[in-house]
Amino acid sequence: MIVVFEGLDGSGKSTQARLLAEALNEPSGFWHPFNETYTGIAIRDMLQSPRNIRAMHPATRYHLILAAHTALWRDYVIPRHKAGNIVVVDRGLLSFMTYNAGTIEDWERATGADEAKFDTLHVYLDATPATCLARIKERGDDGLDPNSLHVLHEQQAIYETSMAQARSAGYHTLVCSMSERASVQGAHKHLYQQVNHWLAGRQGR
Repeated sequence: MIVVFEGLDGSGKSTQARLLAEALNEPSGFWHPFNETYTGIAIRDMLQSPRNIRAMHPATRYHLILAAHTALWRDYVIPRHKAGNIVVVDRGLLSFMTYNAGTIEDWERATGADEAKFDTLHVYLDATPATCLARIKERGDDGLDPNSLHVLHEQQAIYETSMAQARSAGYHTLVCSMSERASVQGAHKHLYQQVNHWLAGRQGR
């Protein structure tokens, strides 16, 4: 089984992915396309260079980001899934579609994720843009654009459209409300119950 966390920056993806991996007692932890593989790390460093970004064609950036996801899924996620492990991933198809105008066809062709489509749950952490922006500021990001809140609202709308398209293509999605009043552990408990219910249903097929 594969559980992929999706959502706006600041919605709690990395935190909830880590907590879920710990709760499931998965020794491999959780996986992020730009932090785990040599390919992903090299691409992350390349994309973080302002000089590279200025000189880079949008198509180049698109395929580099897709390559980072491909390395993660083909080299780590799919093999561990086939070995019978529960794999927890931070960012996947919905993030690729939202932030890069990616298509499901490109995603499946490159990553091979459609092999595990029916055993994959995409969990969307539904936090308000205002809550996400506040969390981003708490992390100490002083380089925020004055239009950040507006951008987050736009990204939220794209995420919703991406989820609808993914469902139509046969992907499992779960929307988990991340109330600004809920504690991290409280949100985790509720999310764990929902994910565990889905996992039990898939394993009991």
